[in-house]
Amino acid sequence: MVEFRPAGTSLFLRLHHPQFIVPGLLAIGLSVLDFLCLGVAGWLGGKLVYGHRLGVNPPSA
Repeated sequence: MVEFRPAGTSLFLRLHHPQFIVPGLLAIGLSVLDFLCLGVAGWLGGKLVYGHRLGVNPPSA
């Protein structure tokens, strides 16, 4: 849920200040923060599945 705040704010800034060639520094910074949040969430999800075997059915013998 934390990831939606920077993405929504960045989208809001880009829509209300339509500079198609160069977006504002705040919008770019929020997009970078959004990218980092998604990367961390993906890494943590992978750690849960592959490291702790969460949600994985054991193979039948």
